[in-house]
Amino acid sequence: MSRGIPENRNFLERGEWQVRRESMDDVFEDLRRNKEAMHLIRRTDDKHRYFKSIANTRYALRKVFRIIEEQARGFGLEPLEHQLLLQVYGSANKRLKIKDLAARLDISPGFASTLVRTLIDRGFVVRSHSDDDQRVSFISLADSSVKTLYDIDKKVELKIESFTSDLSVDERREIIFVMMFYVGAIS
Repeated sequence: MSRGIPENRNFLERGEWQVRRESMDDVFEDLRRNKEAMHLIRRTDDKHRYFKSIANTRYALRKVFRIIEEQARGFGLEPLEHQLLLQVYGSANKRLKIKDLAARLDISPGFASTLVRTLIDRGFVVRSHSDDDQRVSFISLADSSVKTLYDIDKKVELKIESFTSDLSVDERREIIFVMMFYVGAIS
């Protein structure tokens, strides 16, 4: 790919998903069979098991976010700046309006605008105007920022693999189960 951006690292296209999918399919099937477990655990008088699951999930999430934040800082990005780059690049058209960016970051549009101006000044993002309405502007990533995201991701991947290798299969299942519950996949 041009501009120094790494080639597509999509493991789905390379077939690596097949190796992981078989074990994850077992996990998801197990979770589907036991989807009432979280509801039952929550309804009992002694909710220790429920809170243990929540605590373990929150620990894993915090650990993962801390790893990501540390790697982003290594590239001169504060966590919210890194999140802004991820939200823009991860959007359908790789560009967002300020109001949509603010919503995705769960911050005020004014703060989003200030954050964008800072990143424009530092060369991470660019602002362009809509062809249809010059009052509407879009934020997209500078080419170098895409490479930065790839570089951060590569470093994050190594650290996450190290962390998750210490989790037992039961801990992984528990975390996946709670996350599925949080996002409504298990109702």
